[in-house]
Amino acid sequence: MARNGYATVWRWHFYAGLFTAPFLLILAITGALYLFNDELNDLIYPQLRFAPSGDAVLPAGDLVAAVREAYPRGTVTRIDMPVSPGRTAMAFVTPEQGEPLRVFVDPGDGTILGDVIYARTLVGFADVMHGSLLLGRGGDALVELAASWALVLVITGLYLWWPRGRRSRAFRFDRRSRGRKRWREIHRLVGVYTAVMIVFLIITGLPWASFWGDRVLSPVSNALGLGYPPQLRHHGGGEVPAETTLSDTNLSKTMLETLGDAPWALQQAPLPDGRRRTTVASQPTDARHAGMPTRPPAAEAASHSGCVVFSVGSWPGGAPLAGEYGVNSCPQHQQTDHRHSHEGLDTSTAAINRVHALLAAQRLPYGYRLSIPADAGDPYSAYTYPDRPQGQRTLHLDSGGHRLLVNVGFDDYGAIAKAVELGVALHMGNYFGRANQIVMLLTCVAIVALVITGTVMWWRRRPAGGLGAPDSPPIRKRYWLAVTLTLLALLPLAGLSLLLVLALEKGRALARRRSVAG
Repeated sequence: MARNGYATVWRWHFYAGLFTAPFLLILAITGALYLFNDELNDLIYPQLRFAPSGDAVLPAGDLVAAVREAYPRGTVTRIDMPVSPGRTAMAFVTPEQGEPLRVFVDPGDGTILGDVIYARTLVGFADVMHGSLLLGRGGDALVELAASWALVLVITGLYLWWPRGRRSRAFRFDRRSRGRKRWREIHRLVGVYTAVMIVFLIITGLPWASFWGDRVLSPVSNALGLGYPPQLRHHGGGEVPAETTLSDTNLSKTMLETLGDAPWALQQAPLPDGRRRTTVASQPTDARHAGMPTRPPAAEAASHSGCVVFSVGSWPGGAPLAGEYGVNSCPQHQQTDHRHSHEGLDTSTAAINRVHALLAAQRLPYGYRLSIPADAGDPYSAYTYPDRPQGQRTLHLDSGGHRLLVNVGFDDYGAIAKAVELGVALHMGNYFGRANQIVMLLTCVAIVALVITGTVMWWRRRPAGGLGAPDSPPIRKRYWLAVTLTLLALLPLAGLSLLLVLALEKGRALARRRSVAG
C-alpha cells in the first residue's frame, strides 16, 4: 500500500505541476514586479510622481477642480492625496470615450503634470496580469484554480521528499549527482527550504480570489461577525443620528461594487445612505475620538465659502504637514459649481473642500483616498491604506459633504478580517519594508526555479512522443473520497476540478475496456 501511495502521489504531483507551471511562472514574475511598484513607478515616471512645488498641499476640492478644468469632458471619480511630502496627488478620471485615466496633480498649485492609462504601465500590466491574466473574471478563476492546485503541488512534493531512509541527506545537496539527478537535487532542496513561504503566499493571496474569497471566506467571516465591523450590517455605522433607520443604508450596495476599490475587510460592507437627513454634525462615539469636535469653528465658518482654513494636518505616521492644512485654497474655486450639485448630491469644489475639512477634523492623515459619489444615495468615502494595516481607517460622509456617517478602523474589524489584512500586507511586501520585499522576492525566485527545474526533469525523462506520466496503481475508493471531500471543503475549485478529472479518467478506463471487449 505504501508503494502504491507513493506512486499515486507522484502521479498527482506530476499532473498538478504540469497544469500549474505556466501560471506559477506568470504569478511569480508579475508578483516580483509588483513588490517594487513604487520604486518602478518612481524610476519610470519621476515627472509624474514628484511634486515640483515641494511639500505644500491644497485642499482636495481645489485639486479636483483643477483636474475638471483640464479634462472638462471627463468625470473625476476619486482623488488620492499625496502619501508623503513632495509627492503628487492622483485623480481617477473617466472620459466620455476611451479607457480610464490616472491624472497626476502637483498638490501645491494644482498644475496637471500628465496622465497614464494604468493597464498600459509596467506596474499596471503586472497587477492586472497577476490577478486575472488579462482575461477578466475567467482569468481570475484560472488564477484561483492554479493557486489551489499549487497547494496540492507543495503538499505532494513534501510527501515525495520525506526521508524514508538516511535522514541526514534530506537537507543536503548531493554534489555527486549529475544530469537529471542534479536537476532533481536542486528542485528538491529549493522546494523544501521555501515550501512554508510558498504556502504563505498562496494562502494570503486566495482571499482576493473571486470564488474562494468573495463567495466563501468573505461571506462566512461576515456572517460570523469576524469580517467587517458587525455594526455596519444594520445601520451603516455607529455614528449616525438616533433617528436613522434601515432605510438610511444602501444594504444592496457594497463598497467594492460602488467604489471599485476598498480594503478587503470592508469590500462587502454595505454603504450608508448618503442622503442627508439633518445638518447637525454627529459626534464620534468612538473612545479614540472622545472630546474631539467633528468640525472645528474655523472649518465650520470656512466651509460655507468653500475656502478651508484648518489646523496643522499630518502625513501618515504622524509627521506634521508644513504650513496650515488647506490654507492656500484657490480663490477661483471658492464658488459652488452648480453643475455638480443636484437633488442632495453636491460634488462641487466647495462640497469636496467641506469633506476635506471634516476628514482633517477626524485626524485622518494625508494619503487618504477619497471617492466622489455619482448618485444622490451614495456617500463620500475616504480610506487610508498604509503599509501596516493597523493604521487603516474608513470614513463615509453624506453626499452633500456636511455630516460624518461612519468612522471605522482596523480595531473594529473582526478576527478573520484582521488576519487577512495582515497577511495581505506581508504578501505585498509592505509590512516590514525592504526586508519584507526581499523575502517575498526570494520566494518568487524560488517558484521560478522550481518551475524550470521541474520542467527540465520532465522533459528529460519523457519518452519520445509521449507525456511520460507516472503509472497509476489502484487506490481504494475511500481514499479518493477523503481527498475529494477535503478539497471541496477547503478549496472548492480544486475539488470540482478533481471530480472532473476523476470522471474523465473513469470514462477513459471504460472506453478501453469496451475496445478490448469489442
